[in-house]
Amino acid sequence: LVTYPTVTSQEYEIVVDRRANLNGEDILFSGNTIRVAFADEVEGGDKLPDYGSRIIYTFNSNRIPTPNVISLSKHDPSHLRILSYNINSHLIEPHRVEAYRRIVQAVQPDVMIWEEVYGVTLQDSVDYITRNIYPQAREWHTAKAGGEEVLLLSSVPILNFHSLGESAAFLIDLTSRHGSEMLLVGLSLPCCSEHSNRQREIDSITAFVREAKKPGGIIDIKPGTPIVYMGDANLVGPHNQHTSLKEGNIINQTTFGKPHMPDWDNTPFADLVPRHTHSRMTFTWYGNGYSPSRLDYIFYSDSVLNVGNRFVLFTPEIPVEYLKSYGLQKNDTPIGSHHLPIVADFILKPTATDNSP
Repeated sequence: LVTYPTVTSQEYEIVVDRRANLNGEDILFSGNTIRVAFADEVEGGDKLPDYGSRIIYTFNSNRIPTPNVISLSKHDPSHLRILSYNINSHLIEPHRVEAYRRIVQAVQPDVMIWEEVYGVTLQDSVDYITRNIYPQAREWHTAKAGGEEVLLLSSVPILNFHSLGESAAFLIDLTSRHGSEMLLVGLSLPCCSEHSNRQREIDSITAFVREAKKPGGIIDIKPGTPIVYMGDANLVGPHNQHTSLKEGNIINQTTFGKPHMPDWDNTPFADLVPRHTHSRMTFTWYGNGYSPSRLDYIFYSDSVLNVGNRFVLFTPEIPVEYLKSYGLQKNDTPIGSHHLPIVADFILKPTATDNSP
């Protein structure tokens, strides 16, 4: 069972596996219709249908075309590949290291954002990753910030970084390769029922970016500098928190000042919504207690950035022949974390350094 979205909405989508079985033999959905019931399991929560009535849904018999397979390769070697991965404090657990190694080696990122790298120092984290997970002969520039220990490993220099509550901002130098810098915000927003704390952090991030675009901020960025938010957004409450990240809305204006459209052309950021390599799914969280859902996001300034390849890696659904071709195994992502790796290849537009705020 997969459900979208995880925030408040007037409309929801529910996906069930028509091939699901109870004991390896008996098909759960043996007919063409099902009856549906919903319950908001809080005190006084509503239920659907009302007592004495039924909701019957008839499955559509039309087959949906199989989606195109997404390769793990870049469309062009010059694109900047960023991997975001919330590893839920599991970095140095021995039984996960081989899964991490296969995942990162298959993706081949230029920049890595690891969220929730708790209990391990910056140097120990970097040593562990470069020795056991991604032992390539390259120089890594590294930094760690934010209350949820956001770790950045970058193949290009890190010019500055700053904690933003649980999340963190990093200014990386792409000048030698792409002619620009990039402001990268590693999202690791407060979880679960912490709706007010999550909104406060979103307000803080929005205000930080607004000030970074002006001279004299904690981090100063040049006009037209690409901006990317990428990571675990934990958007499981009011839908306006998604809007706040995308459109620069600030709820607590007394503390954080005026809202602002975050992109350089005074428009909202784009929400990338990468999908799985072998299915139409977009969920990025897969674990017990809740249905698979989309918790990890990529927002970016599309006025100065294009995107090449993009995907969510979920190894259980990938056919064996593809797994073998990339050196992956079926259970790699479930072993690694409840969160799935998300990947995007960014392309700086030629005008990126010429735009004005």
